[in-house]
Amino acid sequence: MRLLLLAALTAAPFLSPEAQSLRASGPAVPLAGSADAPLAHARWSPAGDALLATRPNHDGLWLVTPEGESRQVREGSAYAAEWSPDGTAILLRADRQDGPRRDHAVAMIDLASGETTLLSDWRATMPTLPRWSADGSQALLLEASGAVERFETGRAVEAGFAAASGSAFLLAESGTVAASAATDAPLAPLGGARLLNLTPSPDRQRLAFEAMGGNLYVVNADGSGLTDLGVGYEPTWSPDGQWVAFMRTEDDGHQMLAADLYAARADGSALMQLTDASGLEMNPSWSPDGTRLAFDDGQTVYLLPLFE
Repeated sequence: MRLLLLAALTAAPFLSPEAQSLRASGPAVPLAGSADAPLAHARWSPAGDALLATRPNHDGLWLVTPEGESRQVREGSAYAAEWSPDGTAILLRADRQDGPRRDHAVAMIDLASGETTLLSDWRATMPTLPRWSADGSQALLLEASGAVERFETGRAVEAGFAAASGSAFLLAESGTVAASAATDAPLAPLGGARLLNLTPSPDRQRLAFEAMGGNLYVVNADGSGLTDLGVGYEPTWSPDGQWVAFMRTEDDGHQMLAADLYAARADGSALMQLTDASGLEMNPSWSPDGTRLAFDDGQTVYLLPLFE
C-alpha cells in the first residue's frame, strides 16, 4: 500500500501567516481495508475510540478501531449512517426490496447488543436521511414540505446534550433547505439551489454544505454570515470549529481521476492543502481530538496525522 506524500505547503492567495501551522505532520498510514475487502467513508465516533466504515457502494457497516481491528455490524444498505451523540448506537435509512419496489425505513442499531430497531414504518419514498436530535432522544426526518417528522428512539437523554438541542440542525442529503430541529424553521441559504452534505459545526451554531454544481459554504444557524470556501466536497469540521476539511477532485466527465484533501478556516481567511499525491484521497473525517484525518482511496482507510 502506498503512503501519501507530505503536503506541499502551497498557499492560496489569501493564506494568512498563522494558517501555516496546520499541516500534515507525517505520511498517511493505512488502517483497514484492501482491494479484496474494501472499506471507505470512515467516520470517527464522538469519543474517537472507533470509526464507522462501509463498502464503496455503502453495502454493510464495519466498526474499525484506531489500531486497525474491524468487525461487521450490519449487512445490506448503510448509506450515510450516523453515530449517536454518545457513540453507542447508529442511525440509518434502511432499505428492503419488495418485488420491483424498494422501501425505506428509519432504523437504529444498538452497538452493545447488535439489535436493529425500526423507528418508522416502511415507506416507498424517503427523500431525506434520518438524523439524531442533539440529545439522542429522537430521530428526525425532513419532509418535502420542510416540516420535521420525529421518531422516539427510546434512549435516555444524554447528559450535556440537552442544552444544545435548541440549536440542532436537521439535515437533508439533498434538497434546498435545512431545518432547525427546535423550531422546524426552514433555512435556505442559497435560495433554490440544491444543498448536499450538510454538516453542522461541533457547537451546532454553523453549517457547512455544498451547493450542487457550485462551491462549499459555511453559514450561521440563523442564516447570516454566508461564507464561500471555494470548490470543495465532503466537509468535516475540526473539533474547535475553526477549520473545515474537504476534498477537491479532478475528473474526465466519466470518472474521478484525482482527489486531494484541503482545510480552510471556517471564516474563509485561509486555505491549506493537506495531501499532494497522484491517487485518490477522499471522504475526510476529523478525529475528535483534532490530531488526525481519516480518509480513503476507495479501498483502504488511512489516518493522516495533523499538526497545528
